[in-house]
Amino acid sequence: MEAGTYDRHRGHSRYFGSILARDALSQAARDIAFDLDRVCGCDESAVHSRHAVITANSKAIALGHADDKHTFDTVLLKVATFVASNPKKILTGFIILFVAFLTGVSFIQIDADTAKMFPKNHPVRITIDLINKYFGGAENISVLVEGDVKDPVLLKKLDSYQTEMAKLPEVGNTSSMATVVREMSKALNNKDEPGYDKIPDTRDAVAQYLELYSMSGDPKDFDRIVDFNYTKTRMNIALTDIKPSTIKKVLAKFKEITRGDASITAVGGSVIKSDDMLGAILSGQRESLAFAIVVIFILLGLMFRSVKVGLIGIIPVSFSIVMLFGIMGFFNVHLDTALALLSSIVSD
Repeated sequence: MEAGTYDRHRGHSRYFGSILARDALSQAARDIAFDLDRVCGCDESAVHSRHAVITANSKAIALGHADDKHTFDTVLLKVATFVASNPKKILTGFIILFVAFLTGVSFIQIDADTAKMFPKNHPVRITIDLINKYFGGAENISVLVEGDVKDPVLLKKLDSYQTEMAKLPEVGNTSSMATVVREMSKALNNKDEPGYDKIPDTRDAVAQYLELYSMSGDPKDFDRIVDFNYTKTRMNIALTDIKPSTIKKVLAKFKEITRGDASITAVGGSVIKSDDMLGAILSGQRESLAFAIVVIFILLGLMFRSVKVGLIGIIPVSFSIVMLFGIMGFFNVHLDTALALLSSIVSD
């Protein structure tokens, strides 16, 4: 009986509270409207008509607001009651969800390919897809090689590197000064001749090929792959895909076949940039999330003067981070530069 009496009193209090709020709102609306009409000099009948409309609207708003608040309070009360009455179930469910989302984190794939930030029907995405399909690849590894570029030994070595790299399905076109010399040999020799599509065995023969080309072609055609003195040249390896696994595979293969080659002085290109970006995304993501957790722990610990409270406070933050990345992993959402920034903000 006492509990029922308490519920009835509480219901009556909410009812009368909503009535008082409604009447106060109606009176305030009427007073404001009356003052405005008096200043404007409006007709008295029009004034009373507007007052009636305002009063009706304010009553509806007040009652609707009271009903919405009552419904929201009821939902919160039920949730709080369930949580307080079932601590073991809540803890067990929390642990199960945490482990499940933690499993999803392992499925996350990191991708630094900026082209995938555009929709498939976007002109930029369409153009890059066409380059990858028909022109050997939009991303490249650029290798700087120093030495006597007219030396057949160096050219044949570059040609062997290109042949090995071309065996990888992710590699599209490869090119270097060796490619240029082989193309010249096709123009200067018939298919049945031994020098067709081959690098000459002597330096003089290579020099003659280049000299003959300079007489009919533009000497600046080679500016992008060799310097003026023919002491530095560039080998280009184009890729049709720059997924993290592809980048690691291609770079590992290249390091394997060029190990100990002193003529290779630098390796760069957009693929190397993407690989460095991947590392920056990973390290930046870890640092930002760790920083957020540490700051929350320190602030809560200082605010409540308790290390225990600080540790408890970082639990929901840690769970939200694991949940976010777990969902990304389960739904195969790749972590790129934009999502890395947004995920840090959302998690915080």
